[in-house]
Amino acid sequence: MDVQVIPRATFGAAFLILRADWARRADAALDRWIRWMLRIPTKVPRIRLLWEADLPHRLSTRILVSAFNLYARIQLLPETHPCKQVMQIALEASGTWARTVSLHLTELEVQDPVQWNSTRSACQTPEARKRRVKKYMQEVMGPAMHAKEQACQMAELRRLPDPLPADTWRTLADA
Repeated sequence: MDVQVIPRATFGAAFLILRADWARRADAALDRWIRWMLRIPTKVPRIRLLWEADLPHRLSTRILVSAFNLYARIQLLPETHPCKQVMQIALEASGTWARTVSLHLTELEVQDPVQWNSTRSACQTPEARKRRVKKYMQEVMGPAMHAKEQACQMAELRRLPDPLPADTWRTLADA
């Protein structure tokens, strides 16, 4: 289910992060969808829903990864590219998508794609940039997002009234 439905359903969702309550609404929408698809009662906690649906991440995490991927793709464009120039201007203005993504990067305490790429040679071809973005997402964003997601899952487990032992649940490391 996850391989085809979620990526297609979230196409363009990277721009939802401009709403103040985007994460809560996205996770609630996924919860409703899983409950409807699997006919699960409303009292079942979110972490159990994700486990039952075999989804290792909340929808808000997937949307944030999508936003980071798009941000990295634009940031690694050549300085003369019009999209990169617009991004540079947008980073200075508050309330823009670029600024919002940049603030999320700062919150995660990870390197910006430009800082990460500064120690490497310039990406001149589209294929080289694509490989560089993929490497950035795997080396920098992947571990940071896994750690954030795992912390959220553990916090949710602690809030359950009668939780199962933590090793009973499938964690991100097992996924």
